[in-house]
Amino acid sequence: MTTTRTAPRRRSRPRAPTTEWGHELYCYGHLIQAAVARARTAGHDQLADVAIRDAAVLRGHAVRAVYLASGAVDVAVETGDDELLDAVARQWRNTVARRTYLTGGFGSRHQDEAFGDDFVLPPDRAYSETCAGSAR
Repeated sequence: MTTTRTAPRRRSRPRAPTTEWGHELYCYGHLIQAAVARARTAGHDQLADVAIRDAAVLRGHAVRAVYLASGAVDVAVETGDDELLDAVARQWRNTVARRTYLTGGFGSRHQDEAFGDDFVLPPDRAYSETCAGSAR
């Protein structure tokens, strides 16, 4: 339960007007704090680098995967990291060739709003996340 539902009403409008995103933002905050704490204590963290560089295709939640790829391209361009840029370009080519509908839709799985396996693009239940298209 959120405080907008359990706290006595003292205001005319709810404290958090978009409660459907409240939990997501709450979780993001924890992840950001954890990342900052890790960077402060451990220095540069190569775990994310390895996960991005070694992947053959974009995977997982379609929107988040495309945003992650976009961010990785920004980092690669800003730092002159051609190896990272090549890795993301390879993943993009493979994803477009294997996991994208002819209409350009991303994400064949309703569950998790995610990319499916290579060449598994069911026409009758295509999720085709429109937000992922915006991330391009």
